[in-house]
Amino acid sequence: MPRLTGDRAARLMRRAARRRADGSRGSRARWAWRRLVRACAAGDPVAQETVRKAELTDLDVLELLAAAPAQPADRAAYLTLLGQREQRQAMDPDGTLLGLAYWAATGETRGRLRAVLAAEGDGEAVRAVVGAEQRDRVATMSYDELDHLGRRLAEHGRYGELRRLALDLPLAKAVATARLLPPGERAEGSGGCLAALAAGSPQELRAVQARLPHQKVIRHRKGSAQVSFSPDQAELAISVTELPPETVMPRVLTETVRLATGDSVLRHSQQGRTPVHVHSILHLGDEILRMESPIAYPGDVLVRLHPRHESIPVQGPRLLSELGRASTGAVAVTVAGLVFVDRETIRRRHVAVPRIAEVIAAYGEREQGLGCHLATLPEHGLLAVSLSDQGHVLVLDEDGTVLHDEQRAVYVSTFLAPDRLAVIPETAYYPPNHRYEIWTLTESGPTRREEGTPRSWAALDELRGFELDAEFARWLVGPLHEPLYYTAAPESLRNADRRLLAASPFGDAFVTWRSARPLHLRHYNGDRRARRWGRLEVHTPYLPAAREALEQPLLHATPRHWHHIRRLRTKIGDPAVREALGLLDHALTDRFGADIALGGGPSPTAGPHDLALGPDRTE
Repeated sequence: MPRLTGDRAARLMRRAARRRADGSRGSRARWAWRRLVRACAAGDPVAQETVRKAELTDLDVLELLAAAPAQPADRAAYLTLLGQREQRQAMDPDGTLLGLAYWAATGETRGRLRAVLAAEGDGEAVRAVVGAEQRDRVATMSYDELDHLGRRLAEHGRYGELRRLALDLPLAKAVATARLLPPGERAEGSGGCLAALAAGSPQELRAVQARLPHQKVIRHRKGSAQVSFSPDQAELAISVTELPPETVMPRVLTETVRLATGDSVLRHSQQGRTPVHVHSILHLGDEILRMESPIAYPGDVLVRLHPRHESIPVQGPRLLSELGRASTGAVAVTVAGLVFVDRETIRRRHVAVPRIAEVIAAYGEREQGLGCHLATLPEHGLLAVSLSDQGHVLVLDEDGTVLHDEQRAVYVSTFLAPDRLAVIPETAYYPPNHRYEIWTLTESGPTRREEGTPRSWAALDELRGFELDAEFARWLVGPLHEPLYYTAAPESLRNADRRLLAASPFGDAFVTWRSARPLHLRHYNGDRRARRWGRLEVHTPYLPAAREALEQPLLHATPRHWHHIRRLRTKIGDPAVREALGLLDHALTDRFGADIALGGGPSPTAGPHDLALGPDRTE
């Protein structure tokens, strides 16, 4: 729409001001007024100034409001330029939106806003406009506000301001802003930092940040529990056996706990005359399954607890292992092979594996006591079955094809890659210096074996970044009945009355129970683990610090903060979090890579790139 001249706008306003005896406009007056309203909505400065100086009825104001921009900041500027101070203050009492609109506006619009505010004598709005470009204020803007500001700066070609804006924001917002820059504008004066930021995904970074916990320790209810982390470590499924004070009959509760907030949601509650022994629980992300058996009856029952409660009928050979993740859902080992429970199905799908049946048959009448551990690599459709008492490790695919058959007694194993296993050799007892082994499987020729680190927190650090089997990760830092007294353990875990129940796949979260006196259940002869009664706790020693680092504006970063990020990244195993911290490290390296950080307090051992300064600041 072409802009109006001053004379043209004045003529339209005079024509629109003509009224009938009843106060309504005639057809020509209505046409003139609609023409002015459309021009105001299009941002015509002459039309807006003409309307601002005119005397308007309430109906006129409503029509102008109906034509206002949908974006809140643009709407605040629009109302200000039309002289609708009360309407603008109602939607933007502190002037924040007006300040945002002022920064995003062109030089001409800024001048008009200053003139209108000066004429109105609105001191609060003037202060908001003046402070709009303060860097601290910008760093705390919402995603929607920053998106609006960034797009306006890009539309007006103000790339220098857009570059400075991106380098002041928290990481996810910085990535979103850097992506608004044309590729040719990203390299100027940034040493490749803006190009690296623009290659990131703001949606993925926001999702990673949203699932990180705020606090190091989440305390939960008392009881005996089986637990399972979701694949992304954002949630924990807990099946708790507890004893209500009004009865001696245990109650089994299944809950999910969000690690980011500590909030729990009850998924299922079960209490009856027949106690239930919970063997294992498995969180698949979109589904939760539980393996259980009534104490008085044989057979292992599989139940889907989320998204709806469904019993999966007992069918086929007896189960040997706990549940594991498969590419199609869940899997377990049976005395005749494998059994799958595919997503959204209520039937068991059996796959015969003759080699497993042969090994089981060789065990004879002692089959009931056969130890079996299952490790899986769902993305490659691989399984490792450890039959410790018989000294066999079978690596097979989900079709039941045996790919490797190792004659070795192994307690537990985990995949490091499709052709690499970390295993814990079976021994009569497990001394503190007991080491894990790494097996490299070859298509032809013997398996190559290497010794790993003795079980310790250092061993867990050594395997940081691999998605470990939960039982393997727990074994690395100590058996269930040993207290977490190791000095190398994270501080929140060092407690003589605390026992480790489970570790997350990437070793970033730990579930413990604080031991209490044995609970004597005279009328309950069920799961012996129910006698290990204590308060459950979820520990995430380093993830809250990662969340804090990702939320902090780059504007406030210091060399000390940069070094903290680099150390923190080595303590976290989750690949998505490590990648986010790596991008943050890249941005801070560009800013502080040539700086020298001066530290205080006790002097650590100097490294090859350190300088020691005396009290007079001389070398």
